[in-house]
Amino acid sequence: MNPRAAIVYTLIGSAPAHLCALAADGTLPFDARVESVLERGAIEGYDVRVTRFRSPLPPAAATAQARDAWSAEGRAPLIESASGPWRIVSRYDGDAYRTLQLRGHSDGGSEGMLSIWRAAQLPGGAGLDPAALLPVGAAVLRRFSSVDAGRRAESVVAQVRGSVEQVDAAVHDRMILAGYRRDPVVGARPNVAPGLARLYRRAHREALITLHPSLGNIGVVLHLTEGVP
Repeated sequence: MNPRAAIVYTLIGSAPAHLCALAADGTLPFDARVESVLERGAIEGYDVRVTRFRSPLPPAAATAQARDAWSAEGRAPLIESASGPWRIVSRYDGDAYRTLQLRGHSDGGSEGMLSIWRAAQLPGGAGLDPAALLPVGAAVLRRFSSVDAGRRAESVVAQVRGSVEQVDAAVHDRMILAGYRRDPVVGARPNVAPGLARLYRRAHREALITLHPSLGNIGVVLHLTEGVP
């Protein structure tokens, strides 16, 4: 999951339908302008949705309203904590974990994020499995999925033995067999690390691969994207 480079907050009163619904169902139980950061994603088998907000209420007041609203719904007890300037309120709804993180804003009021995690993995697109493109012997460490802005993405983080050159050659063979072609524009080694990046394309799909030495192995990040039908 990456936040958009430019943040555009929308006032609830004039927000698009999906943002109004977000506030109407009690997801944010206080006045706020909201933006969907991750509309529909998956991390380690959990369906994840993330919303960013800006509220005229100071953190203490917004936290109190969230506490009152969520407690009144008769669910499991809330868990409250703090980390530096952040106030954190979490609860388990029975089928989802909901976590509110907020802090004071320099212009007054508060800002923060709300994340909702459900144990329901999102299905990937047909054949959109980056793990199948990894070299033999690669150990998958993390998986991520998302559907956002008309694109579906599937990513894996893995480690494999060998040198950067050996792993690069092995990945290249896999990509060619799968019908991808290497884009010569992406391939230069970065100036700050002894790794490299490759970009492959196949019809409406793209595959971005980065390789870097990691704990005696080669770390591989393989990110596949395609347009959502």
